[in-house]
Amino acid sequence: MLKKNISKEYILSLALFITSVNFILWFFEKFIFGDRVFFWDLPPIYCASQLFSNNLSPYGFFPDNPLADCVHNISNLNEGFVYVYSIHLLKFFNLFPELNFLIFKNIWFFIIFLITIFFVYVSKEIFFKKKNFFFYIVIL
Repeated sequence: MLKKNISKEYILSLALFITSVNFILWFFEKFIFGDRVFFWDLPPIYCASQLFSNNLSPYGFFPDNPLADCVHNISNLNEGFVYVYSIHLLKFFNLFPELNFLIFKNIWFFIIFLITIFFVYVSKEIFFKKKNFFFYIVIL
């Protein structure tokens, strides 16, 4: 009898709700009340492109690591960062060596925002065609 009354959609909605609440609590704990930084992986990318534009290699640990110095100077993050991304990404970001870090971060935020809007739209069209858009946004 219990099996007939509880639908799969109800169970999935409950799991989604619990996961969403958990994520929101984690977000507040780490970013609002804690010391986490948004886009914490962006300073190593920016600094690596700066080093690469000056014919220095951003890869690897070595004494007086200029990547760690740059990351610490622009974002006050610790020196534990190492550049591990591909050479293609490094060459792409090397096209913008004159940009200030704050401008670079704002451009990055805008790109992430556009990708998120695109993701929401495409996933709505694929998975939730018959659902109300407001309900879909609440689920996200």
